[in-house]
Amino acid sequence: NVQALSDVGIMRARKDPHSDPTRYFENIRNATEQAHQYLMDLLAMTREEGDLELSEVVPAQIAREVERLSGARLLNPPVEVVNHIPLTLRMHADRRYLSQLFLNLTLNAIQAMHDWHGERRIEFEWLKHPEKTILVIRDTGPGMPPEVCDHLFERAITTKQGGSGFGLTLVHRAVEKHGGSIRVQSELGKGTVFICTFPTPPFVESAPESTLVGAA
Repeated sequence: NVQALSDVGIMRARKDPHSDPTRYFENIRNATEQAHQYLMDLLAMTREEGDLELSEVVPAQIAREVERLSGARLLNPPVEVVNHIPLTLRMHADRRYLSQLFLNLTLNAIQAMHDWHGERRIEFEWLKHPEKTILVIRDTGPGMPPEVCDHLFERAITTKQGGSGFGLTLVHRAVEKHGGSIRVQSELGKGTVFICTFPTPPFVESAPESTLVGAA
């Protein structure tokens, strides 16, 4: 995100030397602060003694924050992020772990589409279930072969050049910490879907059904 903002700011300054770069610096500062908090949470969660801090969480808000932090729209070409999770949806979860889950899967999808010339889109969804909270993150990228999917959450398994696979290990741990499960569906050339199932039932606030966050 910081790199993308810097590149856009430099490009604008070259086209118009008198342009005001203030908003780019403000956005870079905000992105840096978010990255700092991300790293602090990451360090806390890599300690085995870390406990869950359950609270009422709004998944749609987390998805919106993750979209901004990922810098998907600033890429060239951009990656479209669409949020179908209703703003009225609530769940009991550890907000830090849920943010890490969303962010790592989003960044993983963005990196997978780095050289992808097809449709570039990431979608957040909620599958209704009376007893469980099911959140879905899907992308329209290149997909993965079965031999990769079968071992995807093992440490050091990655489809990215120079990657460590640690991000997906954290994703798996975040779901397991909540007593949930995660499965992946993928097909070469047709994208990837991660289905995260949490054992606690969701609850929805009374509000118009049209209340959605959309592609924030």
